[in-house]
Amino acid sequence: MKHSKNLNLRQLPKMQFSRRVQPYVFAILFAALVGTYVELWFVEKNFYTFSIRPFPEIFSINIAFTLLLIPSITFIYLLVAGKMASWLRLIFTIALCAFVPYAEEQAVQYGFLSLGDQWNSYYSSVGYFIFLVLIWKLYKWNRSIAAK
Repeated sequence: MKHSKNLNLRQLPKMQFSRRVQPYVFAILFAALVGTYVELWFVEKNFYTFSIRPFPEIFSINIAFTLLLIPSITFIYLLVAGKMASWLRLIFTIALCAFVPYAEEQAVQYGFLSLGDQWNSYYSSVGYFIFLVLIWKLYKWNRSIAAK
């Protein structure tokens, strides 16, 4: 059975959409997975605890943070960073990471997070910088593969 030319033209936008979306999905899933494992490790080592979290009898981490907030922030970061020159993206990433200790302080103040004695907010800034650079590189690599 032969496909008509019109049918093939209608399938083309779906393929283009898939190629544009796939790098985002891959990067977001990777970010959620890495974020979850990093949170589990820090909580296990008593660097901090999530005072308020869904299903505390099952999860030691805040799964809403790792499965909703991290993917959402990652998606927004990739959208915004993708429109920037590399030097501006670096400044943007550094500025975001400099903001993390403030967000951490607010989470403590509102009772979502309790920090251990050995915790230093510097860990968050550096950690999120490494995390965002890794996610960006992964996204770019995946985008180059999807374009082929």
